Amino acid sequence: MILRSLHRKGLSWKCVSLGENALLMQPQHAENDLLYLKEMQFLIEQTGIQGITDIVPSYDALTILFDRSQLSHDMLMRNIELAPAPESELNWQPKHIEIPVCYEFGLDWERIMDRSGLDLKTALQLHSETEYRVAMIGFLPGFIFLDGLNEQLNCPRLDAPRTSIPKGAVGIGGSQTGLYSMESPGGWNIIGRTPVSLFDIEKDPPIEVQPGDILTFKRISKAEFGDLNGNS
Repeated sequence: MILRSLHRKGLSWKCVSLGENALLMQPQHAENDLLYLKEMQFLIEQTGIQGITDIVPSYDALTILFDRSQLSHDMLMRNIELAPAPESELNWQPKHIEIPVCYEFGLDWERIMDRSGLDLKTALQLHSETEYRVAMIGFLPGFIFLDGLNEQLNCPRLDAPRTSIPKGAVGIGGSQTGLYSMESPGGWNIIGRTPVSLFDIEKDPPIEVQPGDILTFKRISKAEFGDLNGNS
């Protein structure tokens, strides 16, 4: 259900009720959604509003989960609007992360080449030499969505998803690249696999990669994959 708009620092936020204990906030007419989302998340975290249980960023919105016994949607929105400015400033810089990938484990290169008209060497070069931005974490715990895929490699997802995709698989889905953090069903075009473990529930936080971070891929052989996999 769409609620009233929330206003903060001259920016209007569209607010939507996601059930009884979640509020989705989306900046309106912002040129840099990521920065506004980071600033709003920082504000809410620094304010320490009682009753908030989690803040989940996505492409262009924040979802705030809260304890219904302590807050309502309207109370939460008023608290955000009236919250004092943080004493410190947001000091966020994207991390630059290199992920080793063995493209020899790709299952769908032929499909991508048929669609794009590219040869394998060119397709591999286009994918591995591109700089990507982490757009969001989601779909399943630790799954990484990446923006920046060369448009020549765009390829729709499979008509019939596979029942099992291995942990560490790298795939193309439409105009994005994605990394599977765990074994799961999936319909992305699989083009390789990384031996690096991206998600560990025993760690805090369980994933170090965050939206806005910059990610690049390093091509490795199957032998190097085996060595790195044995040490991970």
